[in-house]
Amino acid sequence: MQADGYFVVFDISQTFYTGWVFGFFPLIITAAGLAGALWFNTAWKRWIGFASLGVAGALTAAILWSQWSLNDRLQSAFRDGRFSVVEGPVRNFVRDYATGKSPQTFEVQGHYFEVWGPTRITPAFRETVGAGGPDLRGRCVRIAFTDQEEILWLGMRQCPAESD
Repeated sequence: MQADGYFVVFDISQTFYTGWVFGFFPLIITAAGLAGALWFNTAWKRWIGFASLGVAGALTAAILWSQWSLNDRLQSAFRDGRFSVVEGPVRNFVRDYATGKSPQTFEVQGHYFEVWGPTRITPAFRETVGAGGPDLRGRCVRIAFTDQEEILWLGMRQCPAESD
């Protein structure tokens, strides 16, 4: 997408997605299960170790698959041009707060966007004000987004002064 005077805040094609790292947390349980399976000398304790190893392995695989699939879907949507573009001033901006319990919301030309910040693991735009992202109040933006309102590209600039 062309910037055309916009400061590029987010471009999914230029972003390295790190959300898949979340899928490796069950590996801690996997390591404990493996240690239990190999360390304990009674059959039932070994069975518990192997069972936790299986559950954690399946959970790791499921999380990694879902995160890879989501990233692939959004990257290919952007690459193949399967997105809509809206441009205009940001209206009804409500910032999030550092607690992450509420999203940052705003509208552009009748399109409503919700950005959850770091509490939502997604390769789409999620840099809210509470997480150190840009404050879009009083700005004009250009947004490329999917049919599920996932932001793939975001550029911002000062809005031109309105003449009376």
